[in-house]
Amino acid sequence: MKPYRAIPIGQKDFVFGWYFERGGGSYIIPITDKYHTPASFVLTFVSVIPETVSQATGRKDRDKKDIYQGDIMEWYNACVTKGQNAICRTTVKWNNLHSRYEGIVRTGHIIGTIHTTPGLMEGK
Repeated sequence: MKPYRAIPIGQKDFVFGWYFERGGGSYIIPITDKYHTPASFVLTFVSVIPETVSQATGRKDRDKKDIYQGDIMEWYNACVTKGQNAICRTTVKWNNLHSRYEGIVRTGHIIGTIHTTPGLMEGK
């Protein structure tokens, strides 16, 4: 099972772990020690902003970072029209029609996310 990430309510950094919904709320069970109590047998749930939930794609960028839905990738494209060079950007998203992720570029690297740095995609 691929992990999820989301931004906890009232915070700005992602929490990573296993996602579930209950009673109208969205939660992540963290896979890091930051949220766990000294009694490790107590399961911790972190309430998250539903719109920020995204799952890992199972792929890594050129810097070996895990790629998640909603990541913004950047790469150098030397084959743009008429031999011009360009820095290209795309957003990683799921395509239900073709049952696959789109926007993953093997030679690219993650420069942000649509949740934390949406301005990176303006004009692209």
